[in-house]
Amino acid sequence: MPTTLLSLSDETLITIANFLHGDNEIPLPSFNPHWANFVHEIDPAVQKDYLSFRSTCRRLNSLCPLKQLHKVFRKWSTVQRWKAKCPVSVMKAIKRIIIDIPLKAAPAPFQATTVEQKQQKDYDLWSSLSLFLGELTGLEELIIIQNPLCPFIGNKSIVGRCRLPSRDFLPSLRSLAFESRCRRCCLQFPIVLVPAAPNLQHLKGTITAVEGFGLPSISEAWLARHSPQTHMPIESIMLKNDMTLTFEQIIKSLHSFAPNLKHLHWCDYYKPNGNINPVLAHILGAKPANDEHDSWVFQEVDSYEDIFDDRLRQEKVEEEWEEDGSLETIDCLIEIIMPPLPTLSLPVCEGLTKSKYDSLHYDVTRSAGKSTNPMDTDRSAMIAAARLLVSKLPSLRKGFFWQGPQRAATFVIDGDFNFKRWTWSRDKDGESVTLLPWHEEFKANWTANTDGQE
Repeated sequence: MPTTLLSLSDETLITIANFLHGDNEIPLPSFNPHWANFVHEIDPAVQKDYLSFRSTCRRLNSLCPLKQLHKVFRKWSTVQRWKAKCPVSVMKAIKRIIIDIPLKAAPAPFQATTVEQKQQKDYDLWSSLSLFLGELTGLEELIIIQNPLCPFIGNKSIVGRCRLPSRDFLPSLRSLAFESRCRRCCLQFPIVLVPAAPNLQHLKGTITAVEGFGLPSISEAWLARHSPQTHMPIESIMLKNDMTLTFEQIIKSLHSFAPNLKHLHWCDYYKPNGNINPVLAHILGAKPANDEHDSWVFQEVDSYEDIFDDRLRQEKVEEEWEEDGSLETIDCLIEIIMPPLPTLSLPVCEGLTKSKYDSLHYDVTRSAGKSTNPMDTDRSAMIAAARLLVSKLPSLRKGFFWQGPQRAATFVIDGDFNFKRWTWSRDKDGESVTLLPWHEEFKANWTANTDGQE
């Protein structure tokens, strides 16, 4: 008798079903740093083949439960319909969602005769949204782009008006991203959502110099809800920043915010100049060392011009600060710059004979053959800089250095160029640092980001 699909064992059929589900190939988190504008991977199409397979017959339906479902909400009416009519089995099977409800698809503006009535309407809307999210008990990833509360926020903070339910209504959430262009939403929603997710591991958001919002505010909200001994379990964080902070300040602030942090992605975007491209604001100036034991010395400088003057002193900075922690991967758009190597030129002037020119050509060519390859010099400086970072952050295993167009400290640059990103890592023994022989290139226009800039 020929073998058919249903003659296979239950274990084999379950294995086949798992291969058909596209969610198994999507990492957690599925979102990326602010500069990486890849298409979102949360897409209901990923479960299409799996659902078709389980609907073949009763046996497969019983062997293949609803699981790892994706959903994108683009209308508030869809949220209300799901909340009222969606089966519990489907609600529990939702793993990843995107909330992207524009103003035209949000609840219709309401008429309120008193401030108290308006505040009650705001709270009713928030209550409806939080209760709906609380019914998605299997939700592991949430990306908020446009949300229905945005039209009602106005110029006032929603933090004090959006009271949290007494229970942690996002118990399974491990990955949370705020990708709204609205500045208020990016700053305020983490304060009310992060404390409700006790198992949150991955966070993407925007921080600012605006008083009352930022990492300290999220920490305060977390401590108000959880035990002081319970640290936020965040392991990876992707932040967009519009403040001027040194590399040391970044590391120290994040160490107190998330002591268990393993992966850090930090992007600087400076809104005042209208720049939507990332800024390589953390510049390590490099100069050859006079010490025979060290090939390079580094110092964080403010601009490209600083590398050419005496501000880059011949001193070591390895001992200025050191941070104990668990950080393993770091990408803060760090750039290594150094004074240009001497160039060998062959001038041609009036009155020069061909014999004399040939003689000069020979001398210059011989000297050039003995000169250092600029790429070898760059690689040497990057490897030395990686060792410097490891000396400050001993837990580091991997990092990145960037290269962009040389520009002044105004940070206003044309988007018609490529960023280059180099990858370094520590060997398994942890003793040596290796720089990969290739680099990635990204169009500057592709790295543009407008989160939190409106």
